[in-house]
Amino acid sequence: MNHKIELNKDNIIFYKKDRGIDGQEIESKQNISYDVFEKMDWRINVKDIVPNISSSGDIQKITLHISDYETFEKESKNREKIEQKQQDIEKSVIINRDTISWNKYNQILINTAEWLYKKGYLYESKLPIYVSKGKRYLLNSVPKHDYGKDFQAKHKISDNIWLNIHFSARDCKRHAETLMNKLAPSIDYEIRGFDLN
Repeated sequence: MNHKIELNKDNIIFYKKDRGIDGQEIESKQNISYDVFEKMDWRINVKDIVPNISSSGDIQKITLHISDYETFEKESKNREKIEQKQQDIEKSVIINRDTISWNKYNQILINTAEWLYKKGYLYESKLPIYVSKGKRYLLNSVPKHDYGKDFQAKHKISDNIWLNIHFSARDCKRHAETLMNKLAPSIDYEIRGFDLN
């Protein structure tokens, strides 16, 4: 189906053709300013270009006959889907071919601990597990440290396994990596999308 774009002195007119319910062609007209047109990402197949030249030799308008087209609106939706998919892939924890997405930094630690529990690497008899080079618990059967103080921020892995998540972004990453090395050192492990810049 053929469409037409007219490039005039002050504006652009887009003549779009569609088919109605009865199969007849319907032509619609859209006026577009040059500012808007320049911001749109057009993909067009041009069949021919027809200039309209005045008697003095000036070009009054240029008409583009096109067979098909795509505009920025359609492209942007596809681009957004691709970008979102890339973000989902980038912000993820990959454990033994399992990809788990994360948004907040403490989810790196949570996702890692939950994976270890579900796969049988983390269980109650392994507790308590201390924070590396620290006196606080990382994991315990109750959300308390050995000196009786409650975890300031906690996540329930199971009825008898509680995860301490009161850490900075860097510490969440470090403790997750330490936990994997401690409980499942032979399992491939990768954190993607960690960037504090």
